[in-house]
Amino acid sequence: METKVLSLLAEGYSDKEIAQTLFVSARTVYFHINNLKDKLQIDKSSHLIKFAVENRKLIMKTDKPAQSNSIVK
Repeated sequence: METKVLSLLAEGYSDKEIAQTLFVSARTVYFHINNLKDKLQIDKSSHLIKFAVENRKLIMKTDKPAQSNSIVK
């Protein structure tokens, strides 16, 4: 979920827009943003957004769901 939040931040979504997109509360998004800031040792949300934009390609690669080789009949 944190990777998806970071991905949406990179795309310019607001906290409320992220919450609506992911069908979670704004408080949940706030929680994930704070976890990301702690893990990345970033103190300001604006710096987290800058990080997300600068690393957008890497974030997008890790945000994709795993491909399944099984065929559903």
